[in-house]
Amino acid sequence: MIEVSGLTVTYPDGTRALEDVGFSIKEGDRVALVGANGAGKSTLLMAMLGVVAATSGSVNIAGIELSKKNLSAIRAHAGLVLQNPDDQLFCASVFDDVAFGPRNMGMDEKSVAKRVDSVLADLDAEKLRDRMPHRLSGGEKRVAAIASVLAMRPSVMLFDEPTSFLDPKARRHVAQLLTRLPHTMLIATHDLDMALDICQRVIVLQSGKVLSDGPAGKQLCDSELMDSAGLELPLCLGGKI
Repeated sequence: MIEVSGLTVTYPDGTRALEDVGFSIKEGDRVALVGANGAGKSTLLMAMLGVVAATSGSVNIAGIELSKKNLSAIRAHAGLVLQNPDDQLFCASVFDDVAFGPRNMGMDEKSVAKRVDSVLADLDAEKLRDRMPHRLSGGEKRVAAIASVLAMRPSVMLFDEPTSFLDPKARRHVAQLLTRLPHTMLIATHDLDMALDICQRVIVLQSGKVLSDGPAGKQLCDSELMDSAGLELPLCLGGKI
């Protein structure tokens, strides 16, 4: 479902944000992408969708090779949920935010309403339909942002810190929501407990390179690996806050 090979991103000032990153993800897998601040997690997600231009390497999603002419096709198959929901929600109501993508696809209003209601029902978020996004709690905003991406019916979901800045109850709700989604997922996160709970596999980034890639339980329980990546063990394993 996802193939990344030799992906390198060098910024105009010469800073190398990613260097020779490669991995593959099978259909239906949930994979966590972890690393200290500045490791390159967000840059990798952006590069996979062509938002950040790669210097070299390749990305293939659902059989489509990332290129300038294939950007629309890639983005139709892979949806990105940003770290800050306020960057993703900009309409007067949650309904309009979730409807934004389908409307831009040219769907008629009756089909749009049906799509929105279906997505919100799948997320148990019908009560948010007519709410104003800026009046929502942090957890509700996160769910609304996820709904706005799901409305495009992607096969792959990319998440940038989906549980950041949430209280424990909202964090747990979002984590449980992710386990219910059938999509292939790559989840960039500092929430190692969430990664341990819901992901089968963990890719560890360090300074723009893949430091390690393997089963979540083995990776996240390896204190030497976590220390070398600038991370702590998950809190459930005695990690520090």
